[in-house]
Amino acid sequence: MPRKIITLADAESVREFARNSVVPLHIDGRQNVDREMYSLSRYLLARVGQLSFPISAVHALPGESPDFVLEGKGERIGVEITEATTSEFHDQLVISELEGEYLDYHGPGWPRETPLITNASLVVSSILDKAQGLAGGKWRFADYHELLIYCENAPGPGVENADLILHVRNQLAAGRDPHVSGFHRISLIARGELIFDILGDCERLKIPDV
Repeated sequence: MPRKIITLADAESVREFARNSVVPLHIDGRQNVDREMYSLSRYLLARVGQLSFPISAVHALPGESPDFVLEGKGERIGVEITEATTSEFHDQLVISELEGEYLDYHGPGWPRETPLITNASLVVSSILDKAQGLAGGKWRFADYHELLIYCENAPGPGVENADLILHVRNQLAAGRDPHVSGFHRISLIARGELIFDILGDCERLKIPDV
């Protein structure tokens, strides 16, 4: 099976990539590749003014990591994409799509800071899981690797990004897992923003509409 290669010549081609990257409903056949393409396109779109073109995004074959290797200016950047969510929440989304409205009959209720703690824990679990995978030494070669976490399908009421950033950083600091440092940068897509390099300079970049 040949690898899919996305060639981006300029800012307009990034916008076109974003326009063509949509995530269908579960009941319409949503697949992981849809989320991967959507997430990468929004990551690039939010940073389009910081990019050097041309860029080639080389998609992984099934079972490979990272999901993409970005090639440009003599540099190879691995980008692994994952989602901070639960299978139970996605099952509920399927029911809601069939019903035509969001219904959560089995929701636990969300008192006080429960949504924040839950969502931050899902992000941290995703980071630790992927950090272990990177440490295994079997990922495709890149000069360095980044992790991008899609957080738009986290369960419970919406959590403010400033609060999410603080709790994720605090939880990771408390855990002190040495494998996390294997990622050059970790970024989140949440509430219409790219939270770029959450453990570093932590820029909050609005993802433009396309």
